[in-house]
Formats: sequence, C-alpha cells, structure tokens
Amino acid sequence: MKTKVLKYTPNYTEITNYNFDENDFVSQRIINYYQEFIFGNLYKPQPKKIKLFDKLVGEYTKNDRFYQYVQFYLKELELSNSNMDYYENLDENLETLYKEFEKNSLSKVVSTKWL
Repeated sequence: MKTKVLKYTPNYTEITNYNFDENDFVSQRIINYYQEFIFGNLYKPQPKKIKLFDKLVGEYTKNDRFYQYVQFYLKELELSNSNMDYYENLDENLETLYKEFEKNSLSKVVSTKWL
C-alpha cells in the first residue's frame, strides 16, 4: 500500500532527507506535515493532491528564494497572530504561497540591456 502512494511522490527521498537547522521549526513542521499528508492518503489516495504537495515541498527544499519566502511569511504570521492554524491545511496554504511567490517573481523581472 505504501508503494502505491509513493509512486506519486518523486521528491519523497529528497524531502525526507532534507537537512535543516534544528531550530528551523518551519521546515520541521512542513516535513512532518508532508509525511503525515502522504501516509494519511494510504487508503484513499488522491493522486493530484499528493503530486501537487510533493512538488511544492520539493520546491521549498530546492529553491532558496521560495524557502526564504515561506520562512518569512510563516514566521511573520506566527509572530503577528500567535496562531498555528496555518499549519492545519498546509498543503492548500503552501499552494497559495507558491502562487503568490510566482506572481511576485514575475513582477520583479529585471530588464536587461543588450549591446
């Protein structure tokens, strides 16, 4: 059953072996949620959701700019609200953050001067 779900997660090994600072509670929560989400779908796999969340967390572990964006946003959210509810639906919230990140990245394109 486990292999059935893991076929939807090409980034599983890289994500679960991701090295982060022991004080990086944001990464710790994201990785833990990722594992719970993946294995919580063992009996009723939802391939689209699993693939998307795997892609997003994979991007978080590979893309330094997205990593910084998520870190900043979640730390600010926690400081301002003292609310950990954001982590309850992290798959959906991370998707929203990624869309905002892409939109902001596109708007910050630097024009180049060709000689």
